[in-house]
Amino acid sequence: MRTLSTVLMLLYLSSGAGWASPIVSEQGQQTSKQEVRGVVLDANEIPVIGAAVMESGTNNGTITDNRGAFTLRVTPGATLTVSSLGFREVTVDAKGGPLRIILEEDSELLDATVVTALGIKREEKALGYAVQKVDGETLAKVATVDVGTSLAGKVSGMLVRTSSDFNSTPSVVIRGEAPLLVVDGIAYANKTLSDIAAEDIESISVLKGATASALYGFRGSSGALVVTTKNGSSGKLGVSVDFSTNTLFAAGFLAIPEKQSTYGRGMNNIYDKNADQAWGILMDGSIQNQWDPFLMDYRDYEYLPVGKDNFKNFLETGYITTNNANVSFRGKGISLRSSLNWTENKSVYPNHKLDKYSYSLGGDVQLDRFHLSSNLTYAKRYSPNQGMNGYTGYDPMYNLLLWSTADFDIMDYKDNYWLIPGEVQNYTYRTNHESVWFDMYEKINEKSRDLFNADLSVSYDIAPWLKATLRSGLDFYIQSGSMKISKGAKQSSGNNGI
Repeated sequence: MRTLSTVLMLLYLSSGAGWASPIVSEQGQQTSKQEVRGVVLDANEIPVIGAAVMESGTNNGTITDNRGAFTLRVTPGATLTVSSLGFREVTVDAKGGPLRIILEEDSELLDATVVTALGIKREEKALGYAVQKVDGETLAKVATVDVGTSLAGKVSGMLVRTSSDFNSTPSVVIRGEAPLLVVDGIAYANKTLSDIAAEDIESISVLKGATASALYGFRGSSGALVVTTKNGSSGKLGVSVDFSTNTLFAAGFLAIPEKQSTYGRGMNNIYDKNADQAWGILMDGSIQNQWDPFLMDYRDYEYLPVGKDNFKNFLETGYITTNNANVSFRGKGISLRSSLNWTENKSVYPNHKLDKYSYSLGGDVQLDRFHLSSNLTYAKRYSPNQGMNGYTGYDPMYNLLLWSTADFDIMDYKDNYWLIPGEVQNYTYRTNHESVWFDMYEKINEKSRDLFNADLSVSYDIAPWLKATLRSGLDFYIQSGSMKISKGAKQSSGNNGI
């Protein structure tokens, strides 16, 4: 005897359309559905097995059987959307006799190529090892400081570690290892993804493991990021000029640790105006002797949690703006492209900013069997003050959330952080801790990096199956930095991180 589940399964298979619930109109009356039958074929009239046939705009659908046939109950007047891997999606009206739907091959998908080791282009479907391709267009949609950040979540097996710290470089690992960076066929030691403008990238091929990157030797044993830049060869014939700009605003941190605002400075329910511990008396409006930032002296007034949102109020609106202008030319056998990019990143911390500039010039010459390709790039990364992050008093997050109480308003000191200009700070803590405004404007951490790289590739087709290639590259950089601390710093404190 068949079980109930077996009977239900047989009913489901015989219907050919899955479980379909009747449609109920607004008046509560059941609306009838019509049955649609058809067959899905390719251009050579070969049945397409497993093609998805969906009622447009709904979750009602089915798939074709081994004869390419399908049966589906749909709402009268509906349309069907038919799709299958390797074919272009089509939409047809669900009416008339048995439908005969022809799918056309998606040649762009079937003939997709990736750049493998040494700049060799291969069809993705013909490769016997793991490789994934990321198009440059997807990297430039959202403004980011580093291209590595845009790769997050786009490649299986690749982890992108990003930090909320200002001017930090994301870490990219493939299967737990740091991959080799290859740009236009040249493996670079000094260049990073942060030195490449997203608008200048045509594609990134991610080669996973030693098999994929064997031609790079031991340097490629952990995989490789193969970056192909634009040189005008993929554009339209003639001259084209493009300009793009996009800006991303940052309001602050996704979550900020909550700071208690019930007890004030001191310990064991005892008020201590010089203490940074926050387990003293209740901040209930009692009169206490406190520092007045405007009087610049101690006086007695109400003791209240006026600074419970000090860190939140301290933050400013940050932004990342990316601007790119490029000119390209493509003619018969020759192409050129020149690109200028400027990116500015304003931190949510005051007086922290980063500017990135890059200029690139690339060309490609194809004459019968002879092929020459060359790229020149100059990139500058400059921060007049990138500040300090981490477990140090230079970081306002550390200063305001860990080592201060909620009994003062940090905004009272914004333009008022000098008691004696250039010598003594005006701050609620008369010893130990620096004012966060002093940290932002009187501790200047300047960083600068200039990078130049060039590559040249020459190849000659000796035979249809044999090519001789000569490739060379140049890569060097100059990096400098300075730390300037005003005379008024409290360098005797162990909490300033000095």
